[in-house]
Amino acid sequence: MVTECFEILMELLKSRKVKARYLADKMEISVRSVYRYIDVLSASGVAIFCERGRNGGIRIADNYRLPAALLSPSEQSDILAALNLYKGANPACDVENIRGKLLALDTSSDADKLIMTGDKLILEGTIGDEKLYRAKIEPLSEAINKQKKVLLVYHDRGGEITERTVRPHAFVLKDFVWYVYAYCELRESFRMFKISRIEKLAVSDVSFERIPREEFTPWNLSPEKAQTVNILLSVNENARYAVEEWLGVECVRPVKNPLFPFVANAEVACDSYLFSRLLSFGADVRVEEPRYIADKLICVARDIGALYAKKPH
Repeated sequence: MVTECFEILMELLKSRKVKARYLADKMEISVRSVYRYIDVLSASGVAIFCERGRNGGIRIADNYRLPAALLSPSEQSDILAALNLYKGANPACDVENIRGKLLALDTSSDADKLIMTGDKLILEGTIGDEKLYRAKIEPLSEAINKQKKVLLVYHDRGGEITERTVRPHAFVLKDFVWYVYAYCELRESFRMFKISRIEKLAVSDVSFERIPREEFTPWNLSPEKAQTVNILLSVNENARYAVEEWLGVECVRPVKNPLFPFVANAEVACDSYLFSRLLSFGADVRVEEPRYIADKLICVARDIGALYAKKPH
């Protein structure tokens, strides 16, 4: 009974007024059962009204909100984080609309905290192996939530090892790699720190003042300061959708070529990830420009072929 009552309540909160027959058909129960569950909800203090007539139906009071105890701010934050992750895989997901409904819960002064907490996880792409980073992500998450400075030992791309004090603001998942976006007191600016390059870290007792969400934009930073290149690809049908997901549908257009019926053109970061991505397409994608990228792929392919051609000892 609890499940049925909750389902009816959620439907009323979404639509505000529904027909008993609609609820009965959706839940595969009788209309009599619907009214029985309505009576249970009414007895529990939910303001529900039954209106007769052609335009009647079951209606919930416009000012009714779910009690704050139903979802804690932390639970709501987790839901928002999951929604942001889902949006990375499905851009059609209306996260802002769902966020508005979550904030409609009667959490009073906790609503502002929920907005801030939901903004502490910035996701781009899809999630990787979180277990690999758990020992680092958990204390970093604690530091973000409690606004505590973090002491870390970091290996940069050039091989330099430095000790830094940072003020972490958000997690960023970019190109299947986790970063923490933080203000670095050593460099006196915001930086993206690849979590896999953090050797050690410790959350300090020193607090910092968090910068408002609208004032920091980690997606405008290049984590490794990689150069960009304008790449032109010939794409066959097998790789079309994967390339659209990678570069965006607006970068892929059809052409009259039976072998490669699509071409893709976009500005991308010229880093190790680019070559890994291109190799993953196999013979379904051919690099047309720039030529040096195609030449490097040819060399890598030859090296791979030579490696597997060798007889095992």
